[in-house]
Amino acid sequence: MKRDELFDISNLIFRELAEELTSEERRRLEAWLGSSERNRTLYEHICSEKVMREKIREYRESDVQAAFEAFLARKERIGRGRRLVRYVSRSAAVLVLPLVLAVWYWAKDDEVLPTRTETVADLTADVVKNRPILTLSSGRQMVVGDSSLSIAEGGGVRIQVDGNGMMSYNASDSSDVTDVYNTMRTPVQCDFVFTLEDGTRVWMNAASSLRYPVVFGGEERVVYAEGEIFFEVAKDAERPFRVHLGNGLEIRVLGTSFNVNSYAEEDFTEVTLVEGAVEAQFGEKAYKMRPNQQLYIDEAQGTTSLTEVDVNDYIAWKDGQYVFKNKPLWMVAKVLQRWYGVRVVFENEAARNSTFTGVINKNEGVGLLVERLNATSTLRCRIEGKEIYIR
Repeated sequence: MKRDELFDISNLIFRELAEELTSEERRRLEAWLGSSERNRTLYEHICSEKVMREKIREYRESDVQAAFEAFLARKERIGRGRRLVRYVSRSAAVLVLPLVLAVWYWAKDDEVLPTRTETVADLTADVVKNRPILTLSSGRQMVVGDSSLSIAEGGGVRIQVDGNGMMSYNASDSSDVTDVYNTMRTPVQCDFVFTLEDGTRVWMNAASSLRYPVVFGGEERVVYAEGEIFFEVAKDAERPFRVHLGNGLEIRVLGTSFNVNSYAEEDFTEVTLVEGAVEAQFGEKAYKMRPNQQLYIDEAQGTTSLTEVDVNDYIAWKDGQYVFKNKPLWMVAKVLQRWYGVRVVFENEAARNSTFTGVINKNEGVGLLVERLNATSTLRCRIEGKEIYIR
């Protein structure tokens, strides 16, 4: 569906909710509703009380704060469903409805609706649809999508999200903010890039999390990471940047680009330095790293190693690819599980310990990947529901 038509339908739904439809407009809306079951399901979902209340809650801190406060003051007197919008000011409704539609409507015709049950076909979809989740200092959680947002945080800090989903922090109007933290989490089938208050750029791979202050105060900039994250640290000679990982590893840098790979369910950690300098402290030992070096910590064996690597292989994920060179298949399986949201089952030990060399494009469906593995290797793979079997 073309964007002009989307906006036309959005306007018709809004006018219908506000009880302002003309006879001609009602005829057009009914024709659209009757053209497919998908349209009817989408319409009923958008107009539900749950959705409208949730969207009003999410955007209470926007420029229509006063309108929403008026709505909340009257919420005990209003009815259900469509009546919600009628009691919100027109400016508030204009804001809310397009944002509701943007989540479920600006998509391909085969977009998965909230009421649809996942099938094998969903596994092989070429476009992943999961979104990162931002937890504010209040504990409130928000899904960061493709819509523009301006969110107020503690101390006058504002979180800006542009129309492309790029997020950054603006502390220009803030007072002295201390101990105000946000947490960004990416689910499976999702990666995300955003900018911290000090200008540090952060790329997060699937199933990762980062806890960080909305404003870096004091003599150090400290964040807490889990999963796979690439940092492009803004230079600040007066305030070193520290990354704490769940296994006790601490990374100290000034102005540096590096990648960390440390998932809680894994028994290894990788720190790969692209440029600059890094000092990694693990237990009683400190490791000073140079560009193109990787620190590998095998927690199961209790060993560490510092080696030269091709860093491009380890950071290609942030540009849409996974690169594997003679990696054991069990390690590749972990990546597949996080990105595609599947479970990999090895039907024999030979398959588990096989090595794999190749490139996996993150935007290709898992079905295509399985076909490629069957055609170009001695492996035999099949998909059953959300499980991949390999022998």
